[in-house]
Formats: sequence, structure tokens, C-alpha cells
Amino acid sequence: MLADRGVRVEEGLGYIKKAVQLDPANGAYLDSLGWAYFKLGNYEVAEEQLRKASERMRTDPTVQDHLGDLYLKTGRLKQAAAHWERALAEWNRTVPAEVETTDVAKVQKKLESAKVKLAREGGAPTDNK
Repeated sequence: MLADRGVRVEEGLGYIKKAVQLDPANGAYLDSLGWAYFKLGNYEVAEEQLRKASERMRTDPTVQDHLGDLYLKTGRLKQAAAHWERALAEWNRTVPAEVETTDVAKVQKKLESAKVKLAREGGAPTDNK
């Protein structure tokens, strides 16, 4: 939660690393670890952890959203759009009571912005992962 809020990220990273040591296959922990590295600007390590999280939690929309943000930040707009589309698709499959509508709206906004930029560049989102 510290890393997610962007406060005391280094401290949060320490806690997340301990959790991953205890349960290295836990996709939620790997997502949190990747997101903390993302917040710290260590995009290479963030990508490694977020991809591992995605492999373990293929249908988790939050992991897909995080990957989208990472790909946007690292200049891979088509991949970002593809992951945001996947996040929205996964949220559409989720029980409505478990969906945070503000998260969905944020992802929809990011995806629409990406589509506009891609259209200007002459590219369209693909399903690259």
C-alpha cells in the first residue's frame, strides 16, 4: 500500500521483498514488487516482476493495468494499449460488486488517450504482450 500510494516507497519495497521471499510464486506479491520498482523508476526490474505476476495471474486486471503503465512510461504505446484493453476485458468478466469503477474509468481514459496518439502516429493497438 505504501508503494501504491507513492509514499515511503523504499520502506514498502522492503516489506514486499520479504513477502516475496516467503512466497515467491505469489502473483499479488510480484505485482506489488514490480509496482514498487516502477514507482522508483527502475523500469527494467519492474517489467521483469510485472511479467512474472502476469504469468501467474493472467486474468488480473490490475496487473494488466500496471503493465500498461510501464509500457507507456518506457515508450511502448501499442503494448500499453493492448494491456489496458486486456485489463478492461478482465474487469468485464468480473463480478460487478468486486469492480472498482474508478479504476475502470481511469484505464478507459488511458486507453482512449493511447488510441488517439496511436491514430496520430498511424498505428493501432495490437495484442502484443
